[in-house]
Amino acid sequence: MAGNSERSSYIDAFRGFAILAVLFHHFFYQQMATAHPFDASRLLSPATINHGHLGVGLFFILSGMVFYRPNIADDWGTVLRFYYQRALRLWPLYVLTILLLGYLKQYDVFTFAKSFALLLTGVHDFIPRYWEPSWALWVLWSLGVEIIFSIALPGLLLAERRLGPPRVLILAVVFCFVYRIVGDHVWMSRHPDYSNPFINPLKDNFIGRLDDFLFGMAAMRAVRKDITIRSAYSWLALPGLLLVGLSWSYLESVPRGWPQSVLASANHTGFTICSVTLILAVRRSTFWDGWAAQPFVFAGTVCYSAYVIHALLLSSMDWPKGLDLETLLAFGRFAFGTLLLSAISFATIEAIGIRHLPAWAQWTRLFRGGSSVLNPSIWHKCHPIFPRRTIDGNWTGLMQTWRRRRKDGRWEYRDDEPRVDDWSNRPY
Repeated sequence: MAGNSERSSYIDAFRGFAILAVLFHHFFYQQMATAHPFDASRLLSPATINHGHLGVGLFFILSGMVFYRPNIADDWGTVLRFYYQRALRLWPLYVLTILLLGYLKQYDVFTFAKSFALLLTGVHDFIPRYWEPSWALWVLWSLGVEIIFSIALPGLLLAERRLGPPRVLILAVVFCFVYRIVGDHVWMSRHPDYSNPFINPLKDNFIGRLDDFLFGMAAMRAVRKDITIRSAYSWLALPGLLLVGLSWSYLESVPRGWPQSVLASANHTGFTICSVTLILAVRRSTFWDGWAAQPFVFAGTVCYSAYVIHALLLSSMDWPKGLDLETLLAFGRFAFGTLLLSAISFATIEAIGIRHLPAWAQWTRLFRGGSSVLNPSIWHKCHPIFPRRTIDGNWTGLMQTWRRRRKDGRWEYRDDEPRVDDWSNRPY
């Protein structure tokens, strides 16, 4: 183990898949839907995979995994420390975003105050007309869900202690499944011309997405108990994900009724089960620590900034109309600009609430005399760009490396994971 400094590469990589899917969806969805309409006879078609909005559901699952720490609910002091850390992690970028939007859109005093009151607390998630805040950024609906989950997490952990995790998960899955059916049918019946067939304020608030987080928490319990799913099961999850994409394409092309609302709710459950199965089946792969996975790990590391920044960029540009080379080049510039600004945001603004920064993000802290970890004298993972001499006299390769800072201020490196004795041998 790597103490508080460790980051899980496979989780960051899956976050990277999610944010890249969202970027692609928001940039290309309309053109793809127009050029490649739904065709029930074709399982593999652009219409089937034109559902990057599912990346948001993957974010919810991964949040459940990352923040599943049963000790959070031990006492009020621990709960308050957790709330403080979450606020320190989420609010700096959120506040700056509201200030920037207020300047760009010339908010009046009421709108400015409403932005802080609703967005920073996540309360807008429960108010249908504010759920997708049109006065700010439409993508902030999912951050409201994340904030409410952070607030509710200690209560969910206490419920698991009283009732047991399996019972809480089963109750939540059944309740959310029924709730989404009713919420989707009521909303689409009252708003038949609603433009988004995938998400709506009643079906996709925190109540309707609670099972996503609980599935993620269950997945992390499996990881900590070292429960292994055979990698062959990943090949069962992939067809399941394709079927989910196909059924969403079908729902996009037909009027909504009770059967369609049932299918919409089943899509959420099916996607979550397939995603958790895939994560648990491939998490042990050495691929996540290799260089081929690093672009996805990088995108996942900066995903919070990228989620906000890409929406800011899209709100200030004209969406392309076609699917030609010029559009692809425009997407390349858009994605590169988003990730570049996100890296800067992550290493400066988000660093306030992060105990550990990856090696690539250390450059900003070097100028401030800080460190990328809470205690740099402890061995922690890194990916140095240039080869470094290890304590065994070898040179670091392209795979994951461990390092710590010595008493004289120099860094020392090793290729293998530290043993228990190495953790207690700290060069203070």
